[in-house]
Amino acid sequence: MTKEALIQEYLRLTKTVLPQKARESRWILTQDHCFQRVILDSLFQDCWYYYLDKPAYQHLTEIQLINAIFAANQILASGNEYLKSLNCQSLKWRGKASGCVVSMISCQQK
Repeated sequence: MTKEALIQEYLRLTKTVLPQKARESRWILTQDHCFQRVILDSLFQDCWYYYLDKPAYQHLTEIQLINAIFAANQILASGNEYLKSLNCQSLKWRGKASGCVVSMISCQQK
């Protein structure tokens, strides 16, 4: 796959597929930018904007795009509980984890 094709797949998953599934299944997050935040923070194990200029997807390497696509597909396959865990960890990295209990193994929203 070319880098452009990887970008298009990442955007398709985060802008269309995940938000649609989230609305249908009543997941904790439904906005495309929230999925992108969670996925990219998970990828960098920190706030993504410390590592990339905006728009982030244009600055990801091919390997990072592949990993981001993999993460999006894992969210699709695993559902809301997994998404809650990723969201809580993302919020922790951003100093906004109130309402989340974060541990190295799991993260649950109160």
